[in-house]
Amino acid sequence: MAVVVFASLSASCFVQNPGHNVITVALLLLPWLALLVLGLGAARRQQAQVLLGCLVIASIMAAIPIGEYIESSFMDEYWRLGYGAVYEGVDPLSPGASFLDASFMSFDNTAFIDVSKGVGFMKALLLPHSLTQSCHWKNFGIEFKAAFDISS
Repeated sequence: MAVVVFASLSASCFVQNPGHNVITVALLLLPWLALLVLGLGAARRQQAQVLLGCLVIASIMAAIPIGEYIESSFMDEYWRLGYGAVYEGVDPLSPGASFLDASFMSFDNTAFIDVSKGVGFMKALLLPHSLTQSCHWKNFGIEFKAAFDISS
């Protein structure tokens, strides 16, 4: 019973993308391996094995809050962009507030680029000043820019 409860809690709490089987297996087996090494070391009176088991358990306990911090600080934005909404055939005159969750957008045939407001050309790439926005993500200086291919 305890094995089933521990396995289900580990799988649901610590694995955000269960498609990675190696990560899932490691998360489920590492605590049991640590307890096995700890138990065998205690039974054989081997201090090195007991110390190794304690270090593995301590590393697991330290990894949980570190992983939660990384997930809440950095990975939420990664998953939002990676698995965000895709909008195709968007009218360029529609309000931008309707597409705040977009990670990819393609506009319909009525969209055009006002070359007079463009920053410049560089290898058939135009970066319009009106659409180039710097979005500093959590004060780390990561910028997202819009770019348009005008070669076609």
